[in-house]
Amino acid sequence: MLTWMRRVAVILTSLLSFTLIVVWLLLSSSLFATPRADLTARFLSSKLGRSVEINGGVSVKLSPTLHISAEGLTLPSQSMADVSFAEIGSVQFDVALDDLLAGHIQLYNLQANAARIELLVDQNGAKSWAATEIKPTSVPAIGNSGLATNPSTQKRNATDFLADQRIQFSNSNLVYQD
Repeated sequence: MLTWMRRVAVILTSLLSFTLIVVWLLLSSSLFATPRADLTARFLSSKLGRSVEINGGVSVKLSPTLHISAEGLTLPSQSMADVSFAEIGSVQFDVALDDLLAGHIQLYNLQANAARIELLVDQNGAKSWAATEIKPTSVPAIGNSGLATNPSTQKRNATDFLADQRIQFSNSNLVYQD
């Protein structure tokens, strides 16, 4: 009976190891760079409150801290047609695996390389960095204290997501044109 339990334990350990290796290879494979880019763009768009396009791929290095690298990011202007608010050659950041599994995504070591940010104002006064307004819902939200909070005071934009972040830029340009 003891030999059967050992065999079952060895088989289960082997299957678990094989499954982990396959998942790791699938996540690390360049074949899945485009689907990872789409998923990452949707996530960033929802967190920043503006459209994000990733023209290159996204690579993920697995460890206790996930190291994520994205190439060719574009943030189009929401108020000016055919104008990019920002174009970023590459972005790298870390996400703690335990935070990710708990559903609390916090970025660490955020680095941007070859960024070009354009702050433009046209003849009508439209600004390239202006975001579309998020209209408050008519139903008040319940805060942590159990009391209803005013929807107009709820912030859902890039400042919430990037609060308390240190962002390192290298080889980057900021253009302001009025």
